[in-house]
Amino acid sequence: MNKENPLLIETGSGLTVSYKDIHLYSSREPIKRVNDTIDSLPLLPDTLFLVQSIGLGHGLSYLASKLMPGSHILCLEQDPVLFKTGLAHVEPALHNHPHITLLCTETPEKACGILSRFPKDQFRRVVTARLCAGYRLSPEFYDTAAALLQEAIKTVWQNRMTLIHLGRLFVKNVIENLSLLPRLSDACELSTDKPVLVTGAGPSLEKSLPLIRELRSKVLL
Repeated sequence: MNKENPLLIETGSGLTVSYKDIHLYSSREPIKRVNDTIDSLPLLPDTLFLVQSIGLGHGLSYLASKLMPGSHILCLEQDPVLFKTGLAHVEPALHNHPHITLLCTETPEKACGILSRFPKDQFRRVVTARLCAGYRLSPEFYDTAAALLQEAIKTVWQNRMTLIHLGRLFVKNVIENLSLLPRLSDACELSTDKPVLVTGAGPSLEKSLPLIRELRSKVLL
């Protein structure tokens, strides 16, 4: 037996695989054990599930069926040989599943690239899911990837809270300093009989421009 190539073993209750002297799944009930692991995970909305090693893809479909809104699965693999074997056994429908990303990379930093595909505040947490023993082949790689993803998401929410706090402080300072502006008019002069139209500066504003032009003379913008 060549230890450098994955060896598939039929258990009677699903396939397992031996690779580099490690059995990646239970030799008795591989699929049931994986599903039991998934049932023990915290299933919350807006969660990025980091599956550490693809193995044979056991449990990916089951985990996808249990995802809460705003959640996604990143199945990360460091070993190209094992990744190729895993892809051959993953259900075809999962290759282009909207809530699953299958990624093989030898650089843990590249795992964070998945975050650019989603709104910055898409995820609130990272939950690691070790569905097979492939984690043991590169524990430092998988731990680093998990830490980087957690730090990236944490930073987004810290920055958001900082902006919220500074935004309130900015408004407070503007109001307090209005009286210091030269040639300040009385607020009564701002009164109007026209409807007031307030707009933001977000991307959706462009879609409203034709309507705003049409109403421009009838409203106070």
